[in-house]
Amino acid sequence: MPYRLIMIAVAVSTLWGCADEFSDYNQVDKLRVLAIRAEPPDLRFEDETTLEALVVGDVESYQWSWCPFPFEDGIAGECPVAEEEFRQFVAGAGGQEDPPPYLLGTEAIQSYQNLIPPALLDLFCAQLGEVELPEGFELPPCDGRFDISIRLAVQGSEGSVVTTTRLSLIYEDGLSPNQNPTISGGQMSVRGAPPFAFEEGAATIVARDVAYALRLDVSEDSIETFPNTESETGESLERLTITWFYEAGSMDKSRSSYLDGFNDLENLESNVYKTPTIEELSSDETRLYFVLRDDRGGINWFIAQLELSL
Repeated sequence: MPYRLIMIAVAVSTLWGCADEFSDYNQVDKLRVLAIRAEPPDLRFEDETTLEALVVGDVESYQWSWCPFPFEDGIAGECPVAEEEFRQFVAGAGGQEDPPPYLLGTEAIQSYQNLIPPALLDLFCAQLGEVELPEGFELPPCDGRFDISIRLAVQGSEGSVVTTTRLSLIYEDGLSPNQNPTISGGQMSVRGAPPFAFEEGAATIVARDVAYALRLDVSEDSIETFPNTESETGESLERLTITWFYEAGSMDKSRSSYLDGFNDLENLESNVYKTPTIEELSSDETRLYFVLRDDRGGINWFIAQLELSL
């Protein structure tokens, strides 16, 4: 199946097949790590990124670590290569600096610096054909980018959560680093009334048991062009996806997408949120979490704080 038809098929399944399948997934009612953001998401040699997680629930501790192989999606196991073994490989291949230790730190916001020389990543890719990885891991793309895994273990009063994300190390000249997409704000409206804006960090007053139309402001600069050998033109525009999380109430769509030539930004940015009744939520405060991703590892989010009135 041609690349474009595959992407359209994926978009259709995302837009129409998720409402029932992910209805429980999108309601946040326990300790959750909804996303991990790296700023920036792509690193050249000696670049540094800042790691931060969108965590819901009471957190008692964080433990960040990394692994020089990408985990499969949804897998968060142990790294298949021992740290000392990897350091010996780097030293034997002529690396002048030690890579960061696997254990990165215990702060809520953590940093990671790419200290693996491009020539070493290129050599690593050349030898990957001889490597047999254990179940749960994938080979990096080796298309000028080398994916590593960032792992976060969160401990809270309700238990613990472990999740992973990927970080791309650029080892070829001429490749443009990916940038995280952005949500700058949004609006809510009820039929017959003018829309009103909501801003991150400020509470927005809404009525209970009312369906509000949501419209997020996603920057058009978030849709970047990137080389794609599977495309007829040799390049593609990024696909964007928003996952709509809520603490109480309900969402019309659990996910929405933008795909060039198939739908527009309005389809990505729009949803309907029905606020909870007093029976559903006795508290007069609730939150919405909007997680925006591109299909190259870029991620960002926006949190809307709502104050419920009778």
